[in-house]
Amino acid sequence: MDTNLQLLKQFYCELNVPQDVVSIDQRLVLQKVALLGQSVGVSLDYTYNWYVKGPYSPSLTEDYFKLQGYVDKPSQFKFNQAVKEKLNSLSEVIHKHDVDGKILPKWVEALASIVFLIKKTHKTEDEAIAVLFSQKSHIDEDMRNDAIRNLKKINLI
Repeated sequence: MDTNLQLLKQFYCELNVPQDVVSIDQRLVLQKVALLGQSVGVSLDYTYNWYVKGPYSPSLTEDYFKLQGYVDKPSQFKFNQAVKEKLNSLSEVIHKHDVDGKILPKWVEALASIVFLIKKTHKTEDEAIAVLFSQKSHIDEDMRNDAIRNLKKINLI
């Protein structure tokens, strides 16, 4: 397993994010969580573009499919304490709306979309909310507002 895949595998393990790619929802979670990880300073180095379900990275898609061949192999990568602390804060936010122990896809979609719109496209908070309102009707106002509050709490916006 090359270094980038080891880093990605350890990243998902640190956040307690299942790495299976069976469902579209799980692949959405993998995409959005990686963008959030990059935003807190993890050097995953994926490029994202806007897509119907928010930020999307084709190269990340290739990598998480490659990871399927290494399910039973541990990563040799280790994060330093400063990164672990950032990931711990991020994990609390990501898992805030878990349902039956699973990450709620629309929650991480809201989080990642807001971060992408504000940081990558330089939209204001109000403009980002307006995009979510117009393009993502499945993410209600309460969830949008909760996402903003939580992203501010961990200094992502």
